[in-house]
Amino acid sequence: GGGGGIYAGGNVYLRQTEVTNNTANSDGGGGVYSDAEVVEADYSTFAFNTANGAAYGRGGGLLFESATVGDIGTSTISGNTAVKGGGVHNEGDSWFTGVTIANNTATGAGRGGGIESETTGFTANLRFRNSIIANNVNSSSGTPVAANCASNSLYRLHTSNGNNLVSDFSCNF
Repeated sequence: GGGGGIYAGGNVYLRQTEVTNNTANSDGGGGVYSDAEVVEADYSTFAFNTANGAAYGRGGGLLFESATVGDIGTSTISGNTAVKGGGVHNEGDSWFTGVTIANNTATGAGRGGGIESETTGFTANLRFRNSIIANNVNSSSGTPVAANCASNSLYRLHTSNGNNLVSDFSCNF
């Protein structure tokens, strides 16, 4: 289990919601943990959440596990910390439109400070449009390294659907 703030045992629809200052100590999802459900959020903030589980620690702000469908619009994901995917850990099929993902931190070696996509056996698609991905870091080496995005495995994609601003080349847009 996980989900320091919200555990999605079913479909979740958030509008004008703040999910802040939560901690998940096991699987992850400091702000929101979803396992094979639908998560929709508009005009929402996911900030200052932590996923610090020793074994997983995935998704400080949002953890989309096992084919979750995420649809996040006009929202902010900032100031979150996790071992993998400081802001977002994605294993599903998700869309981010008009989203700012900034100032998040990953503590695991080679992991994405802002976003991490990781799967085995199925495809994780994370599509961005009109979004900003900036100033996310990986602090595993002691000195923070710019690392907005990381993808681990053969079955993951970060796709730009246009009009995005990214502060490094780690997202492969």
